[in-house]
Amino acid sequence: MLTAQRLLRLTERLQGLPQKDRQYLLLDFLRKESTARRGLLFLVEPEVQCLRLLASSGPLPRRPRAGNNSRRRRHVPTLLALSGLFGSATRLNEALFISVIQREEQILPEERYWSSEAEQLLLCPLSQGAYPARGLLVLCFASRQSNQQAAQVADPSTLLVSHHFQLCLKLLASTLPSFTSAIVCEQASEKRAQKRRRGVAAVAPAATRSLSPESTIEEERARIAHSLHDGLAQELAHILHQLEAVSTLQEKQPEEAKRALNEVQQQLRQSLERLRETIATLAPAPLGDLGFELALHSLLEDFKRAEPAIILEEYLEQPLTLPRFLEATIFHVVQEALNNVRKHAQASHVRVSIRQQKERLTVSIEDNGRGFLPERRTSGLQSQLGLYFMRERVQQAGGSLTIQSAPQQGTRLEAHFSLDLASAPPTSREREILQLLSTGASNQAIARQLSLSVDAVKAHVQRLMRKLKARNRIQMVASALRQHWLE
Repeated sequence: MLTAQRLLRLTERLQGLPQKDRQYLLLDFLRKESTARRGLLFLVEPEVQCLRLLASSGPLPRRPRAGNNSRRRRHVPTLLALSGLFGSATRLNEALFISVIQREEQILPEERYWSSEAEQLLLCPLSQGAYPARGLLVLCFASRQSNQQAAQVADPSTLLVSHHFQLCLKLLASTLPSFTSAIVCEQASEKRAQKRRRGVAAVAPAATRSLSPESTIEEERARIAHSLHDGLAQELAHILHQLEAVSTLQEKQPEEAKRALNEVQQQLRQSLERLRETIATLAPAPLGDLGFELALHSLLEDFKRAEPAIILEEYLEQPLTLPRFLEATIFHVVQEALNNVRKHAQASHVRVSIRQQKERLTVSIEDNGRGFLPERRTSGLQSQLGLYFMRERVQQAGGSLTIQSAPQQGTRLEAHFSLDLASAPPTSREREILQLLSTGASNQAIARQLSLSVDAVKAHVQRLMRKLKARNRIQMVASALRQHWLE
């Protein structure tokens, strides 16, 4: 029987677990609490018109004997067409209770496989807000039950009208990709596919062409949507469900409700702090008002005030004269590295240094925290926004980023920049700007075309003039043509 206390204990167990573990824990909890024989969780994939199995709980269906021909052994179906009985619940976006499976003519062979050894089904679509269903919960109830169990599940209202059951469904839905994230990802994927098709058909090789600004913006939106969904959105959904559970405890267990409410308030404060850090990461550096040295000093002082338990040691080479085009990049590297120390490192000491050796500039941030495995933190879609944008900014500025870390051995992050610009090849962004400069475009026009700030364009132009040893734009374009930087 679902109770508020069990639900609170469940939400506490869910904290900090990976997405797949949360899905299985919730699915197993719902199956056991509803006395179902088997629980299934599917993801709706509208682009291929199918349901994809994410997790199952309870005994798997028995496989038929394969006889002498083992090749004909029946496989476990993980993709189910949306045209079947299960898919009808997601199309209607409302729960369906099937009292006698054998009477259903719409059921597909794959659905019959998963519902074998069962007599009744409960199909619950999982959606977030007013969007269409993104997933489906299937509970299969055994045909042979005790009288007490049959009384509990024969009427679907015993589950569907349960406030605690609905909360569990919302928790399960929050572990699925959001509808908006899926749309953004699908649009970005389609734009990339169109770009690849156009590149293959074009005369010039695709490798010499950069992605359009529109495609780049869509990709950034998709990455941000993934990160926000996997982080802040799920945190807020979890907090919402905790608040709803607390409301059921206020009358009967006021002390327990007060304790749970205090925990929710603390979680809200942490989520708000993470949101502010994310916004600060995406926002431009405040260099225009303060200048680089004052802005960096303010950043370090803010860290000292916010984290008095962490000793911050700084070594900034004096006089600190940096190329203008590197100032914003270096500021963001230090900012994001300190954010990571605050959130993840559990360090007691951190050292920030900026030093120049001949034609090489090195920015390093080192801590004595718990460390991590860099190959796991920065691979594929599991990469966090901070490290991703840090690496992108450094590479766009013509530099390189290295991360040295190991569990319980701290972390050392270094960004290296070459100040010998004559030997540095142009970045992809610089090639785009050169191409537009060759058409006579102004800084404002380039900024609009590439979705950059005017100051960022000016910094890129200044860097290009130093690379090409040009005094004006005409000389710069002419030199770029001689060096085959322009097509």
